[in-house]
Amino acid sequence: MSSGCPASKKFQVLCLHGHAQTAEAFRGRIGSIRSPLKKWCDFHFLDGPFEVPPCAHSAEPARSWMQVSPDTAPNVDPKTVFESWQTSLEFIDRIIAEKQIDALLGFSLGAAMSLGVMLNDIATVSRGTNEGPETASSRYKFVALFAGFIPFKNPELEHILRAKLREVGSSRLPPSFHCYGMDDHIILAEHSEEVATFFPDACVFTHPGGHLVPSQAKNPLRDFVQLLSEKSQAP
Repeated sequence: MSSGCPASKKFQVLCLHGHAQTAEAFRGRIGSIRSPLKKWCDFHFLDGPFEVPPCAHSAEPARSWMQVSPDTAPNVDPKTVFESWQTSLEFIDRIIAEKQIDALLGFSLGAAMSLGVMLNDIATVSRGTNEGPETASSRYKFVALFAGFIPFKNPELEHILRAKLREVGSSRLPPSFHCYGMDDHIILAEHSEEVATFFPDACVFTHPGGHLVPSQAKNPLRDFVQLLSEKSQAP
C-alpha cells in the first residue's frame, strides 16, 4: 500500500485548432507548450466538422469550425456561417461530455469556438439550476486562448456573443490565459486584447510575432496551470 498522497486529478483539456488546420497538425504545433504541462493536464484533440479544400492557409485538405470557403468568405451567406457555428457547438458538446472535459485551449477560430463553448456551458448550468445567467458560473477550470477574438465578420454571431458576455459578467467566467502576437495581421492584437478584458484577472502574454502559438508561452502558461492545480488541491 502506498503511504504517499494520492495523485491529483489532471485537467482534461480540449484543444481546438484554427481554421484550415487539423487536430493532428495542431497537436504537433503546440508540442512545445504541451510538454511542460503533462504533470497537470491530459490533452484531447478534435477535428472541426467541416472540410476545407486546399487553400492559401493549407496545401492539404483541412478542417474548420465554420462552413466557409476561403476564396468566397466575404460572400458566404451569414445564415450558413451561423448555422455551421451552432453545428460545431453541438458537436463539441458531445465530445466534452464523452471525455469529461473541464478546460479549453484554442487557437484563432478555435479560440473563438472555445469562447462560445464556455458561454454555452454557463447557459446550460443556468437552465439546469434555478440560477440565472448572471449568477451561474462556468464549470470549466480554465480557458487558454491563443489569438482569440469575437467573430466580427458575422454580425449576428458577434451580437450574440457580446450580449452573452455582458449578461454573464466577468465574475462568472473561469480563469483565463490569453496569448497573442503584436505583429499578427490575421487576428489583430486589439481583437485578442478585447477578449481578455471580459475576464477577471486575465493572465495575458504577448509576443512580438505573428499568427501562431509561440514556444515562449510555455513558461507563463505552465505557471498559470500549476497555480490553478495547487489551488484546486488546497484544503
